[in-house]
Amino acid sequence: MHYTVNHFGFEEKLMEKHRYPDREAHLAAHHKLIEEVSKFKRQYESGATIPIELMGFIRDWLVNHILKVDKALARDLKSRGLS
Repeated sequence: MHYTVNHFGFEEKLMEKHRYPDREAHLAAHHKLIEEVSKFKRQYESGATIPIELMGFIRDWLVNHILKVDKALARDLKSRGLS
């Protein structure tokens, strides 16, 4: 969770600094992930079994966010001469 928050902070600063056009949607996705992971963490800490939905959520995040949304951000930044 700590790594995710730090990573998102880094991405969000890049998006703001370079005026990324899809910034708001990207931020919303970050906030949704943090909310969902926090929910699963609370369930785990309360002694509940982590539901199978967590695996589907993580898979969806990896496929849809990292491979699509983050790649779009990377392409935009690269087009601006950043690497």
